[in-house]
This record gives sequence, C-alpha cells and structure tokens, in this order.
Amino acid sequence: MRLTCPNCGAQYEIDDGVIPDAGRDVQCSSCGHAWFQYPPHAEARREAADRESETRAAAAAAVAAPQAGRGGNGAPPQASERGQQAAAAGETPA
Repeated sequence: MRLTCPNCGAQYEIDDGVIPDAGRDVQCSSCGHAWFQYPPHAEARREAADRESETRAAAAAAVAAPQAGRGGNGAPPQASERGQQAAAAGETPA
C-alpha cells in the first residue's frame, strides 16, 4: 500500500497489514504532519458512501426546489396567479 502525506506529498510504501481495518494514526517522517489513515478497502467504501449520500442530497434538493416560472408547489400558475404576475410586471392581463 502506498501512503502519501497530504501536507508535503512524501510517499511511503508500507505493508497492507500495518493499517488495521479500523485505520490508525500515521505521521510523515519528512514534515511531521500526522493524519488518520484508513486501509485501502475501507477508504474506497467510505468514498463510495460519500458519493452516494451527495447524490441523494442533490436529488432531494432538486425535487424540493420549485421549478422556475411555476407556482410555489411546482404546479403551473393558475389564471389568477398569472393575472397577479402580469399586474406586478405592469402588463394588462389577457
């Protein structure tokens, strides 16, 4: 497994067994920066879970946001709303 210091970019080749499934603290011998390192398989699962939760949040936000030009509930404006919108814009409703 290759570790890369997030601070200075120094790279270290270590045995996979050195990092337990729960992860562990490591320290760069070049710059002294310390960070928590997950094993490669746990890190890949964590990144996939992060991407999935971001996708769900974006989908929920898209569903919750009303569409432009529509009423607050996402439905097309009713005739009375169109008249109010036209009056607010200084137009004469048709």
